[in-house]
Amino acid sequence: MSNSVLKSIILVILTGLPTLIIAQTPPWQRINPIPFECSINDAQLLPNGRIIAVGDLSTVVTTVDFGNNWSILYNPANAVYNTDLKSVCFFDDNNGWAVGDMNTIIRSFDGGLSWDLLQQASSYPYYTYSDVEFISDTEGFVIRDSFSDDLYKTLDAGQNWIPVQGLENFSFNKIKFVSHEVGFMHGGGDYILKSTDTGASWQKIIISPGIENLGIETFYFIDEQVGFIGATVNSITNSDHYIYKTEDGGHTWEEVFFDYAYSSWGFSFSNTDTGYSVGPVVWYRNNILRTVDGGDSWELMTDTIGYWHLKTLCSDDNGNVIAFGRRGQVYNSYNYGANWYKSFSNSIIGHDIVSSAIIDDSSIIMSGEGGTGGVSWFRNIISHDRGNTWTETEDYYGIVYDLCYLNDTVGFYCGGYGFSGGNNFIFKTINAGIDWEFTEVGSDENILMKIEFIDDSTGFVGGMSEDYGYFILFRTDNCGESWDEVNIGYYTELCCEFDFYNDSSAIIAGYVYPADSNAQIIKTIDRGNTWFIDTLPFDTYFSHVHFMNQDTGILFGWNKICKTVDAGAAWYQVDFDYNDYVTQELTYEFIENVGYLYLQGMNPRMFKTEDFGDTWYEIEEPSTSIISTISFFTPDEGIVAGENS
Repeated sequence: MSNSVLKSIILVILTGLPTLIIAQTPPWQRINPIPFECSINDAQLLPNGRIIAVGDLSTVVTTVDFGNNWSILYNPANAVYNTDLKSVCFFDDNNGWAVGDMNTIIRSFDGGLSWDLLQQASSYPYYTYSDVEFISDTEGFVIRDSFSDDLYKTLDAGQNWIPVQGLENFSFNKIKFVSHEVGFMHGGGDYILKSTDTGASWQKIIISPGIENLGIETFYFIDEQVGFIGATVNSITNSDHYIYKTEDGGHTWEEVFFDYAYSSWGFSFSNTDTGYSVGPVVWYRNNILRTVDGGDSWELMTDTIGYWHLKTLCSDDNGNVIAFGRRGQVYNSYNYGANWYKSFSNSIIGHDIVSSAIIDDSSIIMSGEGGTGGVSWFRNIISHDRGNTWTETEDYYGIVYDLCYLNDTVGFYCGGYGFSGGNNFIFKTINAGIDWEFTEVGSDENILMKIEFIDDSTGFVGGMSEDYGYFILFRTDNCGESWDEVNIGYYTELCCEFDFYNDSSAIIAGYVYPADSNAQIIKTIDRGNTWFIDTLPFDTYFSHVHFMNQDTGILFGWNKICKTVDAGAAWYQVDFDYNDYVTQELTYEFIENVGYLYLQGMNPRMFKTEDFGDTWYEIEEPSTSIISTISFFTPDEGIVAGENS
């Protein structure tokens, strides 16, 4: 089993779990988080009742019943996975656009069910379109955040874009038109920009002159005359939060709400009288404010909702309100904001899942790590029914990177305490996991990631020196009572991995020094007592090695996959169409002849083999979060997990 220390999401190929509609990913069923894990940055309620929301990790989610059921679309228009979509705008029920990182613009003709890629600039990955607004099915605007804020206009539904002149001295990142002619922009300062000629020219309007350090967080206009801004005034000691209202198209503003804690990041109105504001509160909470008098006054409905920040809302005229936030948070109200209900599942582990290990034919343990406020932590969860139910476990200590049992009672696992230090432990049980005995192995800067026994007494544990990044290996000849470092004789780094393919022979894969123009692996044929370099007829290096049986093994390396069927005597390169994606950043799992391979990078892909790795075909990955660990109970039934829980 391969365990990469990275990140991602929990999904499973199991039956009997709650039904969730996941577009284009029918083989996988989500375990956690539900309904999705991505942070939502913008959402819009269409006239037909469908809500389209866009967020991080190149994800679009839709609902037609205010969140009771969801459709999740990963990689819309084949945008690269780490594109954070910032804004969405539909002119009608069918025609919509979304924008985000890497100068990305995508378009939908069918109400968000499918998307076409209009623009994505890989050569300028840090340029971002922060907002999009369309005033007809062909006329629209996008704002690009780069070294300056730029406004572009299209007359052909986004095929071509023309820069709008005269805005060089202004800052702006949000745009909204309340009619074909009248529009507004803001950018975090103490002013808004207004256009009355379809965006051809813009007038600067300062908000309430005399208030220093005022910064606009968001704005919302009901019509051409009535609008609101949420603003913050920052000082050395604190931040004060305001809502201002205009009734003359933005020319003058009146303070209608003030508080030291309750900010406003988003607005939505069910009708001209009833509206809502959402914003973060200090210490990882949110507030929701409501007005029932057209915004002349605002009442706090709750300030204990959520943990991650809520950012945007949608509401209809029947009293349905939905609020979206970071890390998949969704809250609903069905009575015009009077009461609020959580409509997402709490994460069962926390930030990021970094490893998993199968204990037996029905049990699996997963480890997560994260940190907030400078405090790091780890957590383990366990399932005894192949992922149907999970509980937090205190039987295992620290992050479990790998686990092996010699028999029904004696077992070992290796791991550490995440980025808080102390990554060099091995635990042993002699009573089937009821009790575990700790053994410290080597320096506490070591990260021990794989443990393997070749008989009842002799075992090896390998990992990386955290300080220097080179491969380390330890050996026991007394069933784990003591461990001694193995002098391999060669310096090896870059995602090194080792595997014994019989009781005497093993291979270490990694970047071997002294380097050679051809790929090198390190081998032993005498139970790890001596090691030697085997130079293979392929370029550069390998980072991962795995043997399915004593004869058949596979090497994953830089831009190549290679295989042996004679215990490593000879290797041949596998015909693989995606060699450019094969780097050390991957995770995999083999069970019998079936293998699963997940390649990370700018555009992650997932593959499956059914002939011990000779041929691979692409399968649709179940998330745009990075998958860091793959565990299968049978060739068909397994779990993937990682970033964002």
